[in-house]
Amino acid sequence: MFTKISTMKFQATSTIVLVVCLVLWNVVRAQDTATPEFISNELESYVERSLEVWKIPGIAICVVKDGEIIIERGYGVKQYNKSEPVDEHTLFLLGSASKAFIATALANLVYQGKCSLNDPVEQWLPAFRLSDPWVSKQVTVQDFLSHRSGLGTFQGDFMFYDSELTKKDVYAVLGKLELKNDFRTYGYTNIGYFLVGEVIEAVSGNQLADQLKKNIFMPLEMTQTLSIPSNFLQASNRSTPHTVENGRVTLRRMGDSDNMAAAGGISSSVSDLSNWLMAQLDSGRFNETRALPGEVIEMVRTPQILLGKSGPPYTLFNSSNFENYASGWYNLDYEGTEIITHNGGTYGFTSSITLIPEHNLGIAILTNSDQHLLFDAVKLEIIDAYLGLPFRNYSKLAQSFYQFRQMQKQEDLEQILQLVKAAPKPGLPLEKYMGTYKNEVCGEINIIAKEGALLMKFQHHATLEGEMHFMEEGKFLCSFNQSIYGKIVIPFTIENGEVKGMEFSVDENVEPHSYDFDKIE
Repeated sequence: MFTKISTMKFQATSTIVLVVCLVLWNVVRAQDTATPEFISNELESYVERSLEVWKIPGIAICVVKDGEIIIERGYGVKQYNKSEPVDEHTLFLLGSASKAFIATALANLVYQGKCSLNDPVEQWLPAFRLSDPWVSKQVTVQDFLSHRSGLGTFQGDFMFYDSELTKKDVYAVLGKLELKNDFRTYGYTNIGYFLVGEVIEAVSGNQLADQLKKNIFMPLEMTQTLSIPSNFLQASNRSTPHTVENGRVTLRRMGDSDNMAAAGGISSSVSDLSNWLMAQLDSGRFNETRALPGEVIEMVRTPQILLGKSGPPYTLFNSSNFENYASGWYNLDYEGTEIITHNGGTYGFTSSITLIPEHNLGIAILTNSDQHLLFDAVKLEIIDAYLGLPFRNYSKLAQSFYQFRQMQKQEDLEQILQLVKAAPKPGLPLEKYMGTYKNEVCGEINIIAKEGALLMKFQHHATLEGEMHFMEEGKFLCSFNQSIYGKIVIPFTIENGEVKGMEFSVDENVEPHSYDFDKIE
């Protein structure tokens, strides 16, 4: 009798517990699927205020949740001082947010059994060489997908972007770059994805653009998306690149980056990207069909290299303990939730694409300006809203940080400008600095006279010039005619009254590494 009563009590208790659990689960599920107040009622005004504060002409945002489009729209205009609005079909360059597409295209070939992520790069690209012969033989496709080849962050980008180098020339220059990092340590390299694109073409026998269109864009009905930057310039519904100079919005010239398209040349709209997000969140399924193999989705998300502990903006208010790089995606923990994300920036555009698989949530943010942090701020506001975290106004916080950083840069520049203004007459005649300088990676730079100053002209960058003004003996302030390259102090080497060479560099956001040039005539 005791056993029977106990069993009945246990069964009754178990039933009650099960009912309570189901009720709680439904409550949690309802909370998770409900559109947060911030998204429904506050996002629009938040974005419109932020565009004005950050001086961004236009932005497009899409949010998908549980297989449905929550937001898919544009704000602002395609071009500053013009009235044509950004809409959901307006194209923006994705920059490095393109890398997930490239990694997916390569992983699809691996899934088909045509190659392996562990294949040595030289197996597919006979012309490939790095400056270290041993690394050249050991480095794999996965190493370049995960930025662990031994090249330093952004190394070589000055030469690989907006230059007149052919692909053959790119291979030759790559082989001369001294590796800045140890092999299989992290260094974010765009040239690595150029090589991945080359591997895709070698394995498939198709042009990269055709491979992307056939295996990703068409299955996902991404009919507006383009993979070559020069084609973007011909599109009818596209945004225009902008920057901010001296507090004013200006147009940003788009450099020639077709050779480097695999590193950041895809352009897309939030209308198309919503399809990409939904397939990513449903193991490759789209419109009830298998558009991408689920194994491919998992392959590119698998962490490959630990970057270390997470930092701002994820740790400003909430917990985030680590960050990894996978293949075309970063992944990290945020309040105990996995975040898969990648930002992008190129020639007047910035973007962010993010997945939160546990919440079946995807976010894409596209902007037509490159001097702001709004893309990260909006992303975090949306994530926090769906995770039930407090509103933080990340845009305001980011604006304070950004303004402080810009003020520091301006103060540093003002000090240099004062030195230029107060500089005595050069002890060494300017004619001594004139002539031809050579570096085996960058080619030749010619320095000529220009109205009491000096002018740099570049062998492989026909449209680029640098005007140099004397600052102090052996040092000049160089201002480039394209602001993306910055204002840089160029030091010269002088021996016994003769100029022997110079150390050349550009703005660190283009490339943080300098190059030594020898004066040859």
